[in-house]
Amino acid sequence: MSATESPQPLKGPDARLSVCLLTTSYPSFRPDEAVFPRGKFVHDMARFLVREGISVDVVTHVDEGTPAYSVVNAVRVHRYSVPGIRLLVDGGGLPENVRSPRKRLALPLYFSGMLWKGLRELRSNGNQMINAHWAFPTGLIGVALKLLSRRPLLITIYGAEVYPFREGHWPWLKPLVGWVIRKADWVVAISRAAADAAEAVSGRAGISVIPDGIDVDYYSPGPRHLAIAAKYGLGDKRFLFFTGRMVGRKGHRFIVEAMGQLKSELPDVCALVGGDGPLMEPIRRRAKDLGVDGRMVFPGTIPESDLVPLLRSCDLYVLPSCIDAKGDTEGSATAALEAMACGSIALVSDVGGNSGSIEDGRGAFYFRPADSRDLADRVRQVLSRTDLSEQRRLGREYVVSRYAWPQAIAGYLRLIYTSARQGG
Repeated sequence: MSATESPQPLKGPDARLSVCLLTTSYPSFRPDEAVFPRGKFVHDMARFLVREGISVDVVTHVDEGTPAYSVVNAVRVHRYSVPGIRLLVDGGGLPENVRSPRKRLALPLYFSGMLWKGLRELRSNGNQMINAHWAFPTGLIGVALKLLSRRPLLITIYGAEVYPFREGHWPWLKPLVGWVIRKADWVVAISRAAADAAEAVSGRAGISVIPDGIDVDYYSPGPRHLAIAAKYGLGDKRFLFFTGRMVGRKGHRFIVEAMGQLKSELPDVCALVGGDGPLMEPIRRRAKDLGVDGRMVFPGTIPESDLVPLLRSCDLYVLPSCIDAKGDTEGSATAALEAMACGSIALVSDVGGNSGSIEDGRGAFYFRPADSRDLADRVRQVLSRTDLSEQRRLGREYVVSRYAWPQAIAGYLRLIYTSARQGG
Protein backbone atom coordinates (compact mmCIF):
# COMPACT_ATOMS: atom_id res chain seq x y z
CA MET A 1 0.00 0.00 0.00
CA SER A 2 1.42 3.40 -0.95
CA ALA A 3 1.27 6.51 1.20
CA THR A 4 -1.29 8.05 -1.16
CA GLU A 5 -3.84 5.23 -1.06
CA SER A 6 -6.93 5.54 1.12
CA PRO A 7 -7.19 3.15 4.07
CA GLN A 8 -9.49 0.21 3.49
CA PRO A 9 -11.99 -0.97 6.12
CA LEU A 10 -11.27 -4.27 7.82
CA LYS A 11 -14.26 -6.52 7.13
CA GLY A 12 -15.21 -10.17 7.01
CA PRO A 13 -14.23 -13.20 9.07
CA ASP A 14 -10.55 -12.91 8.11
CA ALA A 15 -10.17 -9.33 9.34
CA ARG A 16 -7.25 -8.86 11.75
CA LEU A 17 -7.66 -7.56 15.25
CA SER A 18 -7.31 -3.81 15.02
CA VAL A 19 -6.45 -0.94 17.39
CA CYS A 20 -6.98 2.79 16.98
CA LEU A 21 -4.11 4.53 18.77
CA LEU A 22 -4.56 8.19 19.83
CA THR A 23 -1.41 10.19 20.56
CA THR A 24 -0.19 13.77 20.89
CA SER A 25 3.40 12.75 20.10
CA TYR A 26 4.45 10.87 16.96
CA PRO A 27 7.37 11.06 14.50
CA SER A 28 6.81 13.05 11.32
CA PHE A 29 9.24 10.80 9.40
CA ARG A 30 10.59 13.85 7.55
CA PRO A 31 14.29 13.45 6.65
CA ASP A 32 15.21 16.51 8.74
CA GLU A 33 13.43 15.09 11.80
CA ALA A 34 16.10 12.40 11.99
CA VAL A 35 17.75 14.93 14.29
CA PHE A 36 15.34 14.04 17.07
CA PRO A 37 12.18 12.07 16.15
CA ARG A 38 9.41 13.00 18.56
CA GLY A 39 7.23 10.18 19.87
CA LYS A 40 9.48 7.41 18.55
CA PHE A 41 8.50 5.19 21.50
CA VAL A 42 4.82 5.31 20.44
CA HIS A 43 5.68 4.29 16.89
CA ASP A 44 7.88 1.48 18.21
CA MET A 45 4.93 0.11 20.15
CA ALA A 46 2.68 0.36 17.08
CA ARG A 47 5.10 -1.41 14.74
CA PHE A 48 5.77 -4.21 17.23
CA LEU A 49 2.00 -4.73 17.56
CA VAL A 50 1.87 -5.04 13.76
CA ARG A 51 4.62 -7.66 13.93
CA GLU A 52 2.35 -9.64 16.25
CA GLY A 53 -0.50 -9.56 13.72
CA ILE A 54 -2.45 -6.57 15.09
CA SER A 55 -3.57 -3.90 12.64
CA VAL A 56 -2.83 -0.39 13.97
CA ASP A 57 -4.31 2.96 12.95
CA VAL A 58 -2.66 5.98 14.57
CA VAL A 59 -4.55 9.27 14.92
CA THR A 60 -2.37 12.29 15.61
CA HIS A 61 -1.92 15.91 14.53
CA VAL A 62 -0.14 17.10 11.41
CA ASP A 63 3.42 18.26 11.56
CA GLU A 64 5.10 20.57 9.09
CA GLY A 65 5.43 18.77 5.76
CA THR A 66 3.57 15.59 6.78
CA PRO A 67 0.83 14.04 4.64
CA ALA A 68 -2.68 13.59 5.98
CA TYR A 69 -2.29 9.83 5.51
CA SER A 70 0.74 7.56 5.30
CA VAL A 71 1.83 4.01 6.02
CA VAL A 72 5.12 3.49 7.88
CA ASN A 73 6.31 0.00 8.90
CA ALA A 74 2.77 -1.19 8.07
CA VAL A 75 1.32 1.25 10.65
CA ARG A 76 -1.39 3.46 9.15
CA VAL A 77 -1.01 7.07 10.27
CA HIS A 78 -3.93 9.52 10.02
CA ARG A 79 -3.30 13.21 10.74
CA TYR A 80 -5.56 16.19 11.29
CA SER A 81 -5.02 19.92 11.64
CA VAL A 82 -6.83 22.73 13.45
CA PRO A 83 -6.10 26.47 13.82
CA GLY A 84 -3.55 27.27 16.54
CA ILE A 85 -2.20 23.73 16.70
CA ARG A 86 1.43 24.93 16.65
CA LEU A 87 0.88 26.63 20.02
CA LEU A 88 0.43 23.20 21.59
CA VAL A 89 2.81 20.96 19.67
CA ASP A 90 5.96 23.03 19.07
CA GLY A 91 8.90 23.28 21.49
CA GLY A 92 8.45 20.86 24.38
CA GLY A 93 5.19 19.50 23.00
CA LEU A 94 1.77 19.38 24.57
CA PRO A 95 2.74 18.27 28.13
CA GLU A 96 4.95 21.35 28.48
CA ASN A 97 2.85 23.83 26.48
CA VAL A 98 -0.41 23.08 28.27
CA ARG A 99 1.07 24.74 31.36
CA SER A 100 0.73 28.12 29.62
CA PRO A 101 -2.72 29.75 30.10
CA ARG A 102 -2.42 31.38 26.67
CA LYS A 103 -1.59 28.13 24.90
CA ARG A 104 -4.36 26.27 26.71
CA LEU A 105 -6.82 28.35 24.71
CA ALA A 106 -6.07 26.09 21.74
CA LEU A 107 -7.12 22.92 23.62
CA PRO A 108 -10.81 22.96 22.58
CA LEU A 109 -9.81 23.08 18.91
CA TYR A 110 -7.25 20.33 19.43
CA PHE A 111 -9.86 18.24 21.23
CA SER A 112 -12.48 18.69 18.50
CA GLY A 113 -9.98 17.92 15.73
CA MET A 114 -8.82 14.64 17.23
CA LEU A 115 -12.38 13.67 18.18
CA TRP A 116 -13.64 14.19 14.64
CA LYS A 117 -10.68 12.41 13.04
CA GLY A 118 -10.76 9.56 15.54
CA LEU A 119 -14.47 8.91 15.05
CA ARG A 120 -14.07 8.97 11.30
CA GLU A 121 -11.21 6.46 11.36
CA LEU A 122 -12.92 4.16 13.86
CA ARG A 123 -15.95 3.95 11.58
CA SER A 124 -13.84 3.56 8.46
CA ASN A 125 -11.39 0.96 9.73
CA GLY A 126 -13.54 -1.05 12.14
CA ASN A 127 -11.02 -0.97 14.99
CA GLN A 128 -12.04 -3.14 17.95
CA MET A 129 -10.22 -1.09 20.60
CA ILE A 130 -9.13 2.49 21.32
CA ASN A 131 -5.74 3.03 22.98
CA ALA A 132 -5.21 6.61 24.18
CA HIS A 133 -1.65 7.56 25.10
CA TRP A 134 -1.71 9.99 28.05
CA ALA A 135 -4.81 10.48 30.19
CA PHE A 136 -5.14 14.12 29.12
CA PRO A 137 -6.10 15.41 26.66
CA THR A 138 -5.94 12.19 24.65
CA GLY A 139 -7.66 10.09 27.30
CA LEU A 140 -10.55 12.55 27.49
CA ILE A 141 -10.94 12.27 23.71
CA GLY A 142 -10.77 8.50 24.09
CA VAL A 143 -13.67 8.54 26.58
CA ALA A 144 -15.76 10.57 24.14
CA LEU A 145 -14.93 8.17 21.32
CA LYS A 146 -15.77 5.20 23.55
CA LEU A 147 -19.22 6.62 24.24
CA LEU A 148 -19.84 7.54 20.60
CA SER A 149 -18.49 4.36 19.01
CA ARG A 150 -19.14 1.78 21.76
CA ARG A 151 -15.53 0.59 21.52
CA PRO A 152 -13.59 -0.32 24.69
CA LEU A 153 -10.91 2.12 25.80
CA LEU A 154 -7.39 1.42 27.05
CA ILE A 155 -5.43 4.40 28.45
CA THR A 156 -1.65 4.38 28.74
CA ILE A 157 -0.40 6.65 31.55
CA TYR A 158 3.06 8.23 31.21
CA GLY A 159 3.26 10.21 34.44
CA ALA A 160 3.51 13.81 33.24
CA GLU A 161 -0.28 14.07 33.17
CA VAL A 162 -0.72 12.91 36.81
CA TYR A 163 2.46 13.73 38.79
CA PRO A 164 1.73 17.47 39.29
CA PHE A 165 -1.52 16.73 41.13
CA ARG A 166 0.44 15.19 44.02
CA GLU A 167 1.99 18.59 44.75
CA GLY A 168 -1.31 20.47 44.54
CA HIS A 169 -0.80 21.85 41.04
CA TRP A 170 -3.59 22.14 38.45
CA PRO A 171 -6.43 21.62 40.99
CA TRP A 172 -8.96 22.67 38.35
CA LEU A 173 -7.91 19.74 36.13
CA LYS A 174 -7.56 16.97 38.72
CA PRO A 175 -11.26 15.95 38.94
CA LEU A 176 -11.52 15.71 35.15
CA VAL A 177 -8.38 13.56 34.77
CA GLY A 178 -9.53 11.33 37.64
CA TRP A 179 -12.92 10.87 35.94
CA VAL A 180 -11.23 9.99 32.63
CA ILE A 181 -9.09 7.32 34.29
CA ARG A 182 -12.15 5.80 35.97
CA LYS A 183 -14.15 5.72 32.73
CA ALA A 184 -11.58 3.69 30.77
CA ASP A 185 -12.08 -0.06 30.43
CA TRP A 186 -8.40 -0.69 31.12
CA VAL A 187 -5.60 1.55 32.36
CA VAL A 188 -1.90 0.77 32.27
CA ALA A 189 1.11 2.88 33.25
CA ILE A 190 4.70 2.78 32.06
CA SER A 191 6.08 2.65 35.63
CA ARG A 192 4.96 1.86 39.16
CA ALA A 193 5.34 5.52 40.14
CA ALA A 194 3.05 6.61 37.29
CA ALA A 195 0.52 3.92 38.25
CA ASP A 196 0.54 5.00 41.91
CA ALA A 197 0.03 8.65 40.93
CA ALA A 198 -2.85 7.72 38.61
CA GLU A 199 -4.50 5.64 41.34
CA ALA A 200 -4.19 8.53 43.82
CA VAL A 201 -5.74 10.97 41.34
CA SER A 202 -8.61 8.72 40.29
CA GLY A 203 -9.28 6.41 43.22
CA ARG A 204 -9.07 3.54 40.75
CA ALA A 205 -7.18 0.54 42.13
CA GLY A 206 -5.21 -2.12 40.31
CA ILE A 207 -3.63 -0.10 37.50
CA SER A 208 -1.18 -2.42 35.77
CA VAL A 209 2.39 -1.56 34.80
CA ILE A 210 3.56 -2.21 31.24
CA PRO A 211 6.90 -0.46 30.73
CA ASP A 212 7.97 1.02 27.43
CA GLY A 213 9.85 -1.59 25.48
CA ILE A 214 13.42 -1.29 24.21
CA ASP A 215 14.37 -2.18 20.64
CA VAL A 216 17.38 -4.28 21.60
CA ASP A 217 18.40 -4.81 17.98
CA TYR A 218 18.67 -1.08 17.36
CA TYR A 219 20.13 -0.34 20.80
CA SER A 220 22.97 -2.84 20.76
CA PRO A 221 26.63 -2.96 21.86
CA GLY A 222 29.52 -2.04 19.62
CA PRO A 223 33.07 -0.72 19.76
CA ARG A 224 33.92 2.79 20.95
CA HIS A 225 33.31 5.12 18.02
CA LEU A 226 36.43 7.27 17.78
CA ALA A 227 35.01 9.49 15.03
CA ILE A 228 31.93 10.38 17.05
CA ALA A 229 34.03 11.17 20.12
CA ALA A 230 36.24 13.42 17.97
CA LYS A 231 33.16 15.14 16.50
CA TYR A 232 32.20 16.34 19.98
CA GLY A 233 35.76 17.27 20.96
CA LEU A 234 36.17 14.36 23.38
CA GLY A 235 39.03 12.53 21.73
CA ASP A 236 40.13 9.58 23.86
CA LYS A 237 38.97 11.13 27.13
CA ARG A 238 36.65 9.37 29.53
CA PHE A 239 33.23 11.02 29.48
CA LEU A 240 29.80 11.03 31.08
CA PHE A 241 26.83 11.36 28.74
CA PHE A 242 23.25 12.54 29.04
CA THR A 243 20.82 14.09 26.60
CA GLY A 244 17.28 15.36 27.07
CA ARG A 245 15.22 18.50 26.77
CA MET A 246 16.64 21.15 29.10
CA VAL A 247 13.76 21.55 31.52
CA GLY A 248 13.74 21.31 35.31
CA ARG A 249 12.68 17.69 35.75
CA LYS A 250 15.55 16.40 33.61
CA GLY A 251 18.11 17.55 36.18
CA HIS A 252 20.97 18.61 33.86
CA ARG A 253 22.36 20.96 36.50
CA PHE A 254 23.22 18.10 38.84
CA ILE A 255 25.69 16.74 36.30
CA VAL A 256 27.26 20.21 36.09
CA GLU A 257 27.51 20.43 39.88
CA ALA A 258 28.89 16.89 40.17
CA MET A 259 31.57 17.78 37.61
CA GLY A 260 32.49 20.74 39.80
CA GLN A 261 33.14 18.36 42.69
CA LEU A 262 35.15 15.97 40.51
CA LYS A 263 37.34 18.49 38.67
CA SER A 264 40.46 18.08 40.83
CA GLU A 265 40.06 14.37 41.61
CA LEU A 266 39.22 13.16 38.09
CA PRO A 267 40.77 15.77 35.78
CA ASP A 268 40.59 13.46 32.74
CA VAL A 269 36.80 12.98 32.93
CA CYS A 270 34.57 15.16 30.75
CA ALA A 271 30.80 15.37 30.30
CA LEU A 272 28.72 15.57 27.13
CA VAL A 273 25.33 17.06 28.01
CA GLY A 274 22.95 17.22 25.07
CA GLY A 275 19.57 18.85 24.65
CA ASP A 276 17.99 22.22 24.08
CA GLY A 277 15.32 24.15 25.93
CA PRO A 278 14.62 27.05 28.29
CA LEU A 279 17.36 26.11 30.78
CA MET A 280 20.21 25.92 28.27
CA GLU A 281 21.78 29.28 29.13
CA PRO A 282 21.41 28.96 32.94
CA ILE A 283 23.08 25.55 32.78
CA ARG A 284 25.95 26.90 30.66
CA ARG A 285 26.41 29.77 33.11
CA ARG A 286 26.46 27.35 36.04
CA ALA A 287 29.25 25.34 34.38
CA LYS A 288 31.26 28.52 33.86
CA ASP A 289 30.71 29.65 37.45
CA LEU A 290 32.02 26.29 38.71
CA GLY A 291 35.04 26.41 36.41
CA VAL A 292 34.12 23.24 34.49
CA ASP A 293 32.92 24.79 31.22
CA GLY A 294 36.19 23.65 29.58
CA ARG A 295 35.42 20.03 30.50
CA MET A 296 31.77 20.04 29.47
CA VAL A 297 30.32 19.96 25.98
CA PHE A 298 26.84 21.43 25.37
CA PRO A 299 26.10 20.66 21.70
CA GLY A 300 22.35 21.31 21.80
CA THR A 301 20.06 18.66 20.33
CA ILE A 302 22.02 15.54 19.42
CA PRO A 303 21.12 13.93 16.08
CA GLU A 304 19.46 10.54 16.32
CA SER A 305 22.19 9.14 14.07
CA ASP A 306 24.80 10.03 16.73
CA LEU A 307 22.91 8.62 19.69
CA VAL A 308 23.76 4.91 19.54
CA PRO A 309 27.47 5.54 18.74
CA LEU A 310 27.64 7.88 21.75
CA LEU A 311 25.90 5.35 24.01
CA ARG A 312 28.44 2.73 22.93
CA SER A 313 31.34 5.11 23.52
CA CYS A 314 30.57 6.84 26.82
CA ASP A 315 32.06 5.61 30.06
CA LEU A 316 28.91 6.32 32.07
CA TYR A 317 25.39 7.31 31.07
CA VAL A 318 23.77 9.55 33.69
CA LEU A 319 20.00 9.98 34.11
CA PRO A 320 19.77 12.83 36.68
CA SER A 321 15.97 13.25 36.85
CA CYS A 322 14.42 15.19 39.73
CA ILE A 323 11.03 16.60 40.78
CA ASP A 324 10.51 20.06 39.28
CA ALA A 325 8.69 23.08 40.70
CA LYS A 326 5.39 21.81 39.27
CA GLY A 327 5.73 18.37 40.84
CA ASP A 328 6.57 16.70 37.53
CA THR A 329 9.33 14.10 37.19
CA GLU A 330 10.54 11.29 34.97
CA GLY A 331 7.88 8.87 33.78
CA SER A 332 10.33 6.02 33.21
CA ALA A 333 14.03 5.26 32.92
CA THR A 334 13.76 4.36 29.24
CA ALA A 335 16.76 6.49 28.24
CA ALA A 336 19.01 4.71 30.75
CA LEU A 337 17.72 1.31 29.65
CA GLU A 338 18.52 2.17 26.02
CA ALA A 339 22.04 3.08 27.14
CA MET A 340 22.39 -0.22 29.00
CA ALA A 341 21.20 -2.11 25.92
CA CYS A 342 24.12 -0.48 24.08
CA GLY A 343 26.55 -1.74 26.71
CA SER A 344 26.85 1.45 28.71
CA ILE A 345 26.83 1.54 32.52
CA ALA A 346 24.06 3.81 33.82
CA LEU A 347 23.80 6.03 36.88
CA VAL A 348 20.12 6.66 37.63
CA SER A 349 18.47 8.98 40.13
CA ASP A 350 16.09 7.10 42.39
CA VAL A 351 12.94 9.12 41.69
CA GLY A 352 9.60 8.81 39.90
CA GLY A 353 9.48 6.24 37.14
CA ASN A 354 13.21 5.61 37.49
CA SER A 355 12.64 3.86 40.82
CA GLY A 356 12.40 0.11 40.42
CA SER A 357 13.39 0.19 36.76
CA ILE A 358 16.95 -1.05 37.26
CA GLU A 359 18.61 -3.54 39.59
CA ASP A 360 21.36 -1.76 41.51
CA GLY A 361 24.70 -3.33 40.71
CA ARG A 362 23.54 -5.05 37.54
CA GLY A 363 24.87 -2.71 34.88
CA ALA A 364 23.40 0.33 36.62
CA PHE A 365 23.55 2.13 39.97
CA TYR A 366 21.16 4.46 41.79
CA PHE A 367 22.03 7.80 43.34
CA ARG A 368 19.89 10.15 45.43
CA PRO A 369 17.82 12.57 43.30
CA ALA A 370 18.79 16.26 43.28
CA ASP A 371 22.00 15.38 45.11
CA SER A 372 25.10 16.28 43.09
CA ARG A 373 27.42 15.13 45.86
CA ASP A 374 25.94 11.63 45.84
CA LEU A 375 26.16 11.60 42.04
CA ALA A 376 29.84 12.59 42.21
CA ASP A 377 30.47 9.83 44.76
CA ARG A 378 28.81 7.30 42.45
CA VAL A 379 30.94 8.43 39.50
CA ARG A 380 34.10 7.94 41.58
CA GLN A 381 33.00 4.54 42.86
CA VAL A 382 31.90 3.12 39.53
CA LEU A 383 34.85 4.37 37.47
CA SER A 384 37.22 2.81 40.00
CA ARG A 385 35.64 -0.66 39.71
CA THR A 386 37.64 -3.48 38.14
CA ASP A 387 34.61 -5.27 36.67
CA LEU A 388 33.36 -2.63 34.21
CA SER A 389 33.28 -5.03 31.26
CA GLU A 390 31.21 -7.49 33.27
CA GLN A 391 28.89 -4.69 34.38
CA ARG A 392 28.28 -3.72 30.76
CA ARG A 393 27.43 -7.33 29.92
CA LEU A 394 25.11 -7.64 32.91
CA GLY A 395 23.29 -4.41 32.02
CA ARG A 396 22.66 -5.49 28.45
CA GLU A 397 21.46 -8.92 29.67
CA TYR A 398 19.11 -7.28 32.18
CA VAL A 399 17.46 -5.06 29.56
CA VAL A 400 17.07 -7.88 27.02
CA SER A 401 15.46 -10.16 29.61
CA ARG A 402 13.09 -7.54 31.10
CA TYR A 403 12.39 -4.81 28.54
CA ALA A 404 12.75 -6.11 24.98
CA TRP A 405 9.65 -5.16 22.99
CA PRO A 406 8.29 -8.72 22.67
CA GLN A 407 8.02 -8.87 26.47
CA ALA A 408 6.52 -5.38 26.77
CA ILE A 409 4.03 -5.90 23.98
CA ALA A 410 2.75 -9.15 25.52
CA GLY A 411 0.78 -7.18 28.12
CA TYR A 412 -0.97 -5.15 25.44
CA LEU A 413 -1.71 -8.28 23.41
CA ARG A 414 -3.48 -9.85 26.39
CA LEU A 415 -5.75 -6.81 26.69
CA ILE A 416 -6.45 -6.71 22.95
CA TYR A 417 -7.36 -10.41 22.86
CA THR A 418 -9.50 -9.98 25.97
CA SER A 419 -11.35 -7.14 24.26
CA ALA A 420 -11.93 -9.28 21.17
CA ARG A 421 -13.29 -12.19 23.23
CA GLN A 422 -15.66 -9.80 24.99
CA GLY A 423 -16.92 -8.55 21.68
CA GLY A 424 -15.17 -5.16 21.73
